[in-house]
Amino acid sequence: MFAQRFRWLAALPLFAVILALAVIAVGALSGAQSVNATAREGLFDYYQRLKPAKAEAASPFHVVAIDRESIDAVGPWPWPRSVLAELVAAADAAGA
Repeated sequence: MFAQRFRWLAALPLFAVILALAVIAVGALSGAQSVNATAREGLFDYYQRLKPAKAEAASPFHVVAIDRESIDAVGPWPWPRSVLAELVAAADAAGA
């Protein structure tokens, strides 16, 4: 009789996982545009350390570091195409 009356208790772990994911998503999205988005950036860096993107070692590449000063000056990522075009033109002029 108890099991029939409280059948929803079997789904309680699933509800807990869904709630936890919703809290994480809201937290990540709400901090996306803030100046101090260090928690979101830290979570992203942790994910990148766990599962890094695959890259070919033989292909030449150049690293363009985007620091906090650049984000404060231009705004949060993704940047407009005009800003990216200026960045590519400046890198090309520098010999990249």
